[in-house]
Amino acid sequence: VQQLIKATVAGYAEVAPESIIVGVDGCGVPVFALPLSSMARAYANLAHAERLPEPRQAAARRLTAAMTAHPQMVAGWGQFCTELMRVTKGRIIGKLGADGAYCAAELSGDLAFALKIEDGNTAMLPLAVMRVLNELDILTQAENTALAAFSRFDNLNCQKDKVGEAKAVFHLTRGTYE
Repeated sequence: VQQLIKATVAGYAEVAPESIIVGVDGCGVPVFALPLSSMARAYANLAHAERLPEPRQAAARRLTAAMTAHPQMVAGWGQFCTELMRVTKGRIIGKLGADGAYCAAELSGDLAFALKIEDGNTAMLPLAVMRVLNELDILTQAENTALAAFSRFDNLNCQKDKVGEAKAVFHLTRGTYE
């Protein structure tokens, strides 16, 4: 079963199965290490099933339909992945991964990306993803407003006093990245 899963991941990412490094996550489940460009390609293929051979086309369509129809099953109520899919009405799919990784794709557009928070801090993922989506002007004003809580958060000390703010401040350079 694990070999089949690895071959499936390799097929979506368009890499040779033997090039995928296998690790173990905190739950003891095998996980696959891929370059960010391969993760983004896998999400692009997932979002655009017509690029895939059968039976992967049908599987990708079922998966994205399930993700967009029931986004709370992807991450839970109120979580960023869920809210991104809910607020965009399934136009964008996204999922956090292990140790600060995030992948997303537009189902009706050409955007797919993967990013990684270098120190693995998953609390920073929504900030970075929102920044990418805003830099690329992907969200509508209403979507951006509905997701604004994921664009910044207060840093509080042990007395719950605000001592700072976390937000993403990078800028993207347009282009295709490998």
